[in-house]
Amino acid sequence: MTNQREFIKGLFAKKGAEPFTNLSIKKADFLAQIESLKEDEKGFINLTMAPQKNDPAKYSVWVNDWKPTGKKPQSTKQESYNENDLPF
Repeated sequence: MTNQREFIKGLFAKKGAEPFTNLSIKKADFLAQIESLKEDEKGFINLTMAPQKNDPAKYSVWVNDWKPTGKKPQSTKQESYNENDLPF
């Protein structure tokens, strides 16, 4: 993901009555920006939404352009042990 977030224009999200979140879309602004974005290899445009720091009842929405690096995560598998080696 790039260091600079590209916030989505024309899309507004606000907490509603639990468990709902309300979305409002300003159609012209939203469609213009969505049309300018490049789809991923599966045809998706990925967005991330998180509560705003200054008003947690409102959300910011931005383009999520994260892609895997191709590196596999290191194994968290524990080494095997012998019961005779246990200290107790």
